[in-house]
Amino acid sequence: MPIIYDTINAASSLLSPDTRLGYVHYTVADLENQIAFYTKIVGLQLHWKQGNKAGLGAGKADLVRFTEDKTAKRYEQATGLYHQAFLLPNRKELARAIARLFSYKYPNSPTDHTISQTTYLEDPEGNTIELLADTPEEGTWKVTESALTVRDKHGKERHMSIALDLKELFKQLSTEDDIHQPMPVDTITGHIHLYVNNLQASMKFYAEILGFQRQNMMPRYKMADTTLPGFNVHVVAFNTWKGEQAMQAPSPALGMLEYTINLTNLEDRENVLKRINQAGLPTTETSEGTLVIDPVGNRVLLALVQ
Repeated sequence: MPIIYDTINAASSLLSPDTRLGYVHYTVADLENQIAFYTKIVGLQLHWKQGNKAGLGAGKADLVRFTEDKTAKRYEQATGLYHQAFLLPNRKELARAIARLFSYKYPNSPTDHTISQTTYLEDPEGNTIELLADTPEEGTWKVTESALTVRDKHGKERHMSIALDLKELFKQLSTEDDIHQPMPVDTITGHIHLYVNNLQASMKFYAEILGFQRQNMMPRYKMADTTLPGFNVHVVAFNTWKGEQAMQAPSPALGMLEYTINLTNLEDRENVLKRINQAGLPTTETSEGTLVIDPVGNRVLLALVQ
C-alpha cells in the first residue's frame, strides 16, 4: 500500500487502534422529515423512535441520533459541525449511494480527493453530510510547511479536489443492482470535520488530551487534522473557515448537539480521563458515557464500548 499522507507533523496515537467514532447527535426542527430523508435519500435504517427522539444507522450501532426541538434556530456563522462522513466499505457502495441521490434528483457534489472518492450534500435542515469510499490505491497526499501536494498513482500532480468521474464509478454497478438498497451494515462514521476558531488549541485538545494521532497542521489552508492507526484520511479534522472570531451558537441551536468517540477498553478510558483531569477540564457523567467540551464548545461524548 502506498503512503497516503506523508507529513512532517505525524506522531503516534495515544488511543487504541480499534477506537472509532460513534453517532452524531443532532438537534432538529422536524423529526419526521429528518427520519424520512435519512432513510429514503441517504439509505440509513430507523433503529428506534421514542417521543421526540430517534436513532438511525446501518443495522448495528446508531450513526445518527435526533432530538426534536421546534424552537431551535440555525446559526450559520457559529463553530460546530462542518460535516459528518459516512465511510462506505467500497466504491460499489459509493456508486449505489450516489445513484440513489441522482434517482431522487437530490443535489450533491461528487468529488475525487484521490485518496478517497466522495460526495457532499445537505440534509433538509442544513447539516452537511459526506458519503465516501477510501481509494488509497489511486495516489498520495504530501503535506509540508508551505504546501499540500497531491499525486495520482502515476505520479502526476493534481488538485486536492476534482470532479468525480461518475461514468467510471457507475461501472461498479450492474442493471441488477438495487440502488435503493440500504447502506451496508459495515458503514461507519468515518470522520468528523469541525468548525473551530483556533487550530492550535483544537490540536492540543484532540491530539495531546484525547489522544488522536496528530496528522497535519496546515495554517495556509486554515485547517488541521488528526487520525487513528489504520485510517487513510483524517478522523477528527477542524478548520477556521468561519473565522477566528466565530463563537458557539446559543442554545437551542439546530445542528450537532454532540458526537461520540467509542473507546474499547478500560485502560484507554482511564488514561483519557486522567489527561482531561490533568488539563483541568470539567466532565459530566451521563448514562451514555463521559461528556467533555472541546476548546470551542463542541460536546464530545466518550463512550466505553466493549
